[in-house]
Amino acid sequence: MIEPSIEAKDSDAVAVAITTTPAPQSVPEEADKQKMNACSSKRKRLDDETDDEVVVVAVKRSSTIPESVVTSALEAKQLPMSRSVLPSTLSRQLSISSSPASALAGKEGVCLIEVATVQWMWEEPWQRSTQSRSTGSGFVISNRRILTNCHVVHSAIDIRVRLHGSPRRFAAKVLVQAPDVDLAILTIDGDEAAEEFFGTSNNSSLELELADDLPRLGESVHVVGFPTGGRTVCVTEGVVSRIDSILLEAPADTILAIQIDAAINPGNSGGPAFNSRGQVTGVAFCKDARKQSDNIGYVIPAAVVRAFLGRISVSEEVGTCTYTLSPSIPYRWHSLENTSLRMAHNVPKGVHGILIVDAASAIVKGALQKGDVLTKIDGTQLADDGQLTLRGQELIQHNYLLRGKQLNEPTVFSVYRDGKHLSNDGPNDPPCVLKDLPYICPRWADVDHQPDYLILGALVLVPMSLNLMSSKHAGKRLVATCKDWCLKWQEEESDETTKNDSNDNSSKKSGWGDKEELVVLTDIFAHELSFSYSRPWRRVVSYNGTSIRSLCHLKDIWLQSCKKFDHDTNAASPATPTTTKIETSQNCTNILDDNNKKTQLKEEQQPIPSFARIELEHDDDIIFEVSRAVAAQRDIMETHQIAKPWRICGKNPKYK
Repeated sequence: MIEPSIEAKDSDAVAVAITTTPAPQSVPEEADKQKMNACSSKRKRLDDETDDEVVVVAVKRSSTIPESVVTSALEAKQLPMSRSVLPSTLSRQLSISSSPASALAGKEGVCLIEVATVQWMWEEPWQRSTQSRSTGSGFVISNRRILTNCHVVHSAIDIRVRLHGSPRRFAAKVLVQAPDVDLAILTIDGDEAAEEFFGTSNNSSLELELADDLPRLGESVHVVGFPTGGRTVCVTEGVVSRIDSILLEAPADTILAIQIDAAINPGNSGGPAFNSRGQVTGVAFCKDARKQSDNIGYVIPAAVVRAFLGRISVSEEVGTCTYTLSPSIPYRWHSLENTSLRMAHNVPKGVHGILIVDAASAIVKGALQKGDVLTKIDGTQLADDGQLTLRGQELIQHNYLLRGKQLNEPTVFSVYRDGKHLSNDGPNDPPCVLKDLPYICPRWADVDHQPDYLILGALVLVPMSLNLMSSKHAGKRLVATCKDWCLKWQEEESDETTKNDSNDNSSKKSGWGDKEELVVLTDIFAHELSFSYSRPWRRVVSYNGTSIRSLCHLKDIWLQSCKKFDHDTNAASPATPTTTKIETSQNCTNILDDNNKKTQLKEEQQPIPSFARIELEHDDDIIFEVSRAVAAQRDIMETHQIAKPWRICGKNPKYK
């Protein structure tokens, strides 16, 4: 009996091997050459222990082998053909791609992640947008955790995870989100469900292994995930094109990334990219969508993933984690490629590095100063354009050395200052431990800021954030002002310095001063109180002459004005109960208690009017009479269905 078998290879042809029993007749060599000329043939042994021969027929890629081709091959060997077996076998489609089982062998931990999200509306932070749905990818790592991208699960209200070989979807929850490196950790919700999803504690077949090294240029990679176009798992193949430090979408900083030419589409985000050894060499997270670009995808290297996992600390409470944000670059620099610039700073020809133009003194603590030439980081030489050697002849910007630091890992800076080479590696000048440097305009929602707001009369006041800076309503002047503030370091001083230099104004904070955040007027509700006030999107500078430190500070001052008005009103009418609504007219004031009982104060009983003056940057002030503002605020909140007059949250305890 003839038993055709299929061999899928990486060459430009697919081979069909037909195992046969040798016929007793011999075939002349000339006849063999003539009959097998159309299809290249070769012979090889399938089994050393048998006398079976193999007739191998080469056909074009992605095609079906016609029966006539195989018949010619068999006739060349003068072998009988069993039509009861051969036609049904040849009807199968032959493809050059490996079967899904072989391509996904050992990769059972790849998951489909389905997410329902609700975003905050930053211009109206008391409400949220409508629900939306999206999908992404992920994979199982150690300790029963699932790794994916942060942007896949950001603002999620429901998460479902399904292994690619299973039809069941499991509810999941977010343990850690790291927008600074676009990574997140999920876990299955519920002990019983987790046991069913991950298996027993000794079963680690779902866990995928992270690679130890960066891949080589030209190395083959396979990206596995669930991109758009279907609901089943998808495998794309490519090569490593470049390893570079790229700038993430604002407000994130730079990150080390692997550029590949494999297709990365929506839905691939969070999926693993495997090297030739079956290890996870990185996490797919974005692609270059510019029209002039083609087949440019980016993968977060395994080294960045390891650093991310090392910055997660688990508290004693089950299921709660704290994440330390990756360190910021604690200085601003300029290249030293210009000859005139080098001469102006007296930099000799033999000295190479970058010029420090500003430094966060609270972090570098004298290791770096303005005007220094930074020559080395941890002993690695910097070039005049800021690049350093990654490996061999590959160059990369030096930022990756600092951004990829492990938790509490020290950093040694070597500088050229005043004609001397200095380093902070001595006992009196210890190495620096870098950390995240916050902006005065918060960067990430639910990480370093919440959707806070304050309704003051008819005004909507919010803290300025980078999300608001991207609004189409934010004017160029406001955006420019906020960008200037974001360039300022948040200086820190010890109590000893403050005590010793209390009379020296230069020793005080020179960055943010006494400010904690910037407060912006984003909207003015239509009301008689706000008639003719129509220029929002201005920064609030002060309230009744008091400089505003934060939104919480402004709220406290406003409440003091309201309490003062209540005190003056109660003093004018001692029998008046606690007021809930105030109606004002030209000659009298009506006070309504909780039972809607009206008490009228005559003109001679009315308290002296008090005013709230809100000073705006680059604009005229807004002035409200406090009693009218209180009454208008209640009406406006009822009209617009705003539950509370303010929402101000503290710092998120899950982030450091």
